[in-house]
Amino acid sequence: PPKPFGLFMRHCNTLPLSSQNATMAKFLKAFAELLNRGETILIYPEQGMWWNYRKPRPMQDGAFSLAVRNQAPIVPVFITMEDSDILDGDGFFVQEYTLHILPAIYPDKNLSRLEAKKDMKKKTIETALELSICTLSAPLMMS
Repeated sequence: PPKPFGLFMRHCNTLPLSSQNATMAKFLKAFAELLNRGETILIYPEQGMWWNYRKPRPMQDGAFSLAVRNQAPIVPVFITMEDSDILDGDGFFVQEYTLHILPAIYPDKNLSRLEAKKDMKKKTIETALELSICTLSAPLMMS
């Protein structure tokens, strides 16, 4: 029988990350090929999601490195949540979600790869902080 994770990845258009160099080389090749075909790739720079967690989590460098390496933009997308006035069966407020799609951030071709990655990450964090200040009651700290 097929292994569940492999089956999921093949049928849900998922690219695996790995600690093995050979697998990561295949990942980088597939990533570039998808971008060259005009595909959109969703990456969670926070490396995951926490259920009903309202604040942006610290962002890792990987998404920004991939963007710079492939001269592709980052389109920051954030979901904010607010309590509705409806209680669910467990006594918690049902959440209302708002999707925020912000302007694209492009790699600066005049910077080194390292500096371009840092620049894109900084600009993405700044947009997250700006959005969070507008939508949350307390300012956030992110690195």
